[in-house]
Amino acid sequence: MVFLSTWSCVIIGSLLSYLAGASSLSDLYPPLWNESTGQLRNYRGEDGQYTIDPWKYLERMGMYKILLNCTASYFVKFAPENEQNILWGLPLQNGWQYTSGRLADPTQRTNCGYESGDRLCISVDSWWADLNYFLCALPFLAAVDSGLMGISSDQVTLALPPKDQTKFCYDVSSCRSSFTETMDKWNAFYQYLQTPSSRFDDLLKYLWAAHTSTLEHTIKIFEDRYDYYSKPEADFERSWVVTVEFIAAALFPTTLTGVHKFQKGLPPRLLVTGDVAPFISDFTRFQNTFLFVIDYLGQVDESTDSLSLDLWKTLMESETARTFALRSFDILATVLIDSDRINGHLLNLVMDLYFNSPKVQAESIPCGNVMNLMFDCYTELAGPPTVHRDEEMIPRFVPTACAFSRISQTASKREHASGPSVSEDSLYSLLHDVVQHNPSFPEEGTLDLDVWECIGRNLKCHFERGQKVSCKTFTTWALVHTALAPLHTAETESSETEEGHNHLAGVDITTEQLQGRSQYEDVNQQLNLPNNAYQQVALCAMQAWEQLPDSGTNAQGSFINIHQGPQETFVDFVDRLTKAIG
Repeated sequence: MVFLSTWSCVIIGSLLSYLAGASSLSDLYPPLWNESTGQLRNYRGEDGQYTIDPWKYLERMGMYKILLNCTASYFVKFAPENEQNILWGLPLQNGWQYTSGRLADPTQRTNCGYESGDRLCISVDSWWADLNYFLCALPFLAAVDSGLMGISSDQVTLALPPKDQTKFCYDVSSCRSSFTETMDKWNAFYQYLQTPSSRFDDLLKYLWAAHTSTLEHTIKIFEDRYDYYSKPEADFERSWVVTVEFIAAALFPTTLTGVHKFQKGLPPRLLVTGDVAPFISDFTRFQNTFLFVIDYLGQVDESTDSLSLDLWKTLMESETARTFALRSFDILATVLIDSDRINGHLLNLVMDLYFNSPKVQAESIPCGNVMNLMFDCYTELAGPPTVHRDEEMIPRFVPTACAFSRISQTASKREHASGPSVSEDSLYSLLHDVVQHNPSFPEEGTLDLDVWECIGRNLKCHFERGQKVSCKTFTTWALVHTALAPLHTAETESSETEEGHNHLAGVDITTEQLQGRSQYEDVNQQLNLPNNAYQQVALCAMQAWEQLPDSGTNAQGSFINIHQGPQETFVDFVDRLTKAIG
């Protein structure tokens, strides 16, 4: 599957390298790192027990700091100042979640995590905070259990959240009982860390095995949290977990500088309805690109039933392949951030990296010719279009072009927006393969999202059967899908809920704007709303439409037909009416 290998590299590449280093390592620390205590004794009670509240940001960050401090001596052989400690990824992720508002209460029923309330509070209703809890509690308690901290396993207790206490473990005993396999993997990491002959790559294998096991055994516990977020944010959460699996397979080194660079591409706020990467005006180009490829990766993983991930994992079993991928990431990130297309010079650099590797001839690559297929795809992406324009295909081409025109024109009006451009040649190439493999494709063309999803599945089936499908077709299809998605979204949130999501994400779109009330009753005012507002208005209208009964529906059960009986008291009538309304 050419496009899977290529886009996997592109996606991971966009994550791993960007921007120059900071002036000093302390500039890279997560928020409020210096204000967090790094000594376990500060949590000691009179009874010799240590009690820590991980639902307070400073105390959860303090747990990470203790972990970094007690493992620092084992990473001195790799680099000074603890920079190569691969546990840095955990607190840095927690810091990004804090600054982007993802640790705050998404339901807005409390002021937990908000500037107007307790900014340092971590909400138990936050999907991000709940998963991060286990990526803090399990490695911390496993370190205690391994003897790394010099105290007995029963001396540390974590404070429970104000609700859903049964979903969490709070000490070594309860966590080992509920998550035996994962605790064993964290313990194995610490045991290997303490061996004098520990190697950096092997440490990464132990770390990522424990990290992915943590997500695998906890993510389903919090599936109900998705309902608290806008659809774009919930989709990003699902795709993020998939992306972590790809990163883990590549053994990405989670050092201080490496993770700091990577996190420059993460969304700086919660996503709201109408956010469509790579055209989010208040995101940087890198952030837009990051979000676009993460969404693409999630869609491909879902549509292939994780076949793409399995292929990537098999490929990454080879040390040569991992070395090649890590060397290529910097170049591929440059493609995504600084260029719209892969050019010939870059292609030569990528191929030189591979063929000049001293081990390339000595070690066979799993998956047979997967690497060669990747180079085929690079060549195809870099080369000139070769599809002949059939005039009879023009009607089929128009709807697709209109969809891109709509989003591209919107994006071009935004000061900071940028993203991949799709040429007419690319669209003709796509339509050529679509018509060839989908004879029932409508003559007049279509913007129907369901049709395009069916087309994608058909193209994949033809490709897997060995039939000729252009690599560029898959990438262009993904862009078409992204362009059409906001036109056909079926999300049905009320305007008040939309305003809540906007407030949570720091987006200034109000209920008055969505409903055309107050000063926004004037048409001229409505014509100057932010682009996201129009997307949200459409969704609110869809909700209202879907709540209307079908024509001819028998309204006998409706409360509008409930009348007070001639002998019925008013109190009884109101009671009966109230029950009917529900």
